[in-house]
Amino acid sequence: MAETLLRRLVHVFGVLPPLLLTSCVHQRPSDLQLELVYVADLSSTLGYKHEVAMGLLPQPLRLAIELSSTEMFPGGASVVDGFCGEKQGPGYLGNGTLYRVNDPNVASSGLARHDQPDRNRYLVLVDIVYKPARPSPELANFDLRDDARDICLTTGSGTYADVWQSNGVRVPRRLIERALHAPPHTDVPLGPKQLP
Repeated sequence: MAETLLRRLVHVFGVLPPLLLTSCVHQRPSDLQLELVYVADLSSTLGYKHEVAMGLLPQPLRLAIELSSTEMFPGGASVVDGFCGEKQGPGYLGNGTLYRVNDPNVASSGLARHDQPDRNRYLVLVDIVYKPARPSPELANFDLRDDARDICLTTGSGTYADVWQSNGVRVPRRLIERALHAPPHTDVPLGPKQLP
């Protein structure tokens, strides 16, 4: 738990300064869109097994939000997320990482996506429940199982000289609710070297 908190703080303070320079921010991409929302079971991933081996007790289930764009994101892209109309920040609800989906033609549900072969797919993982040991305004405190708010997010990256941020994406509560009541997906579309 302490390591997760430390990772979040390092990520927030490492990504926050470039994203605060809004006068230099370019909107890129402008066509980011929501594709799928489901609960992902990460218990078979290397990242989860590594945390268990270290004596940590990570949550195996996360809300997975799959996005797509015609643009390829550069390395180091981050997620700025939060509840719509409220505080948002890098990694506020999840770990702040934007993962590239392995095969852009195959959805995690196993259905082929040949209707959009030119779109690159990405994955955002959000904790379903997050209650920090020591509450702080910098950290979220939520339980998606009984929360009625939509989630809003953008993606961003860059250096102090060239910062970009995507258009905003809203994840409606009805999709979150549906995902929470469906069986978890065990076929999370991440490669073995991607550690959620």
